[in-house]
Amino acid sequence: MFYGQCLLWKENSNDSSSIVMISDIHPSVFEVLIEYLYTGKLGMRISVSDSIELMYAASKYCVDDLVLHLISLISELITLDNVLTVLEAAILFNYAELKAKCWTCIECDTDHVFHTEKFVQLERNVLREIIQHEPLNVSEIDVYHAVVRWAIAHCETCNGDDDVEPNPEDLRKVIGEEILYLIRFPTMHPVIFSDGPASSGILSTTEINNIFLKKFSTKAPIASLFIATPRIRIETPLNCPCAQQANFCSFCSDHSSERKSKEINMFLSPNCYCRCRMRKYCPRRTISRYLQLQQNIL
Repeated sequence: MFYGQCLLWKENSNDSSSIVMISDIHPSVFEVLIEYLYTGKLGMRISVSDSIELMYAASKYCVDDLVLHLISLISELITLDNVLTVLEAAILFNYAELKAKCWTCIECDTDHVFHTEKFVQLERNVLREIIQHEPLNVSEIDVYHAVVRWAIAHCETCNGDDDVEPNPEDLRKVIGEEILYLIRFPTMHPVIFSDGPASSGILSTTEINNIFLKKFSTKAPIASLFIATPRIRIETPLNCPCAQQANFCSFCSDHSSERKSKEINMFLSPNCYCRCRMRKYCPRRTISRYLQLQQNIL
């Protein structure tokens, strides 16, 4: 029998005090949890969103073996389109292994992830972790544009009017210095910075001057308000010796978002690293892993 903060009732009882209401777990998900407690199995294949909610329920009621099973299951279901949903859960529950899987996916095609519907719906703490993450495979102006899109969406939500365009002061307030100062403005090309962020009204005159002085001053070192070192970026397959030596790798030879979203479960679990350290995944090792998985299935 399952005890704890769960739904209890007495058969044929009209006493409302015998019922404990659970408002933070969907009934269908709670039924799956009860079924697992009695059978030790998940009777049906569930979606990523349901798996995350079930993981929350399992964590709440200390069903640790189910939590571990769900972490493994969700890790194999991560795609470019659902990775932010999984990352939110991994941060909320502080699951390092699941977070590592999410970062691997985000680093593959950061631009695709930035343009998903989920990105502008992120909580502030999740956005902050993404922007401060070192390897993002986009230019810094793309990082800036992504943050502005997120801020515009949150301004519209707060104002309740999609037709009113937020002013720079509102955007600055929503973004906040804690996120704004994670954008590496000093690494941008001067023309791109001047025509974009510097003229947007989001940055103050003091901040703009600081960025230009940091970039061009030949005098004593200027203390930068922003991070001035470029992010680590994943090299393209053509620049990777491992890729040049490989005869074929369907993941590495086609880096389209659609291909990656379909194959990320197959080729990237577990992680395989290039021996040359220039790129995340070594074609030979990923192909070897795939063939091994196929043999196990057969």
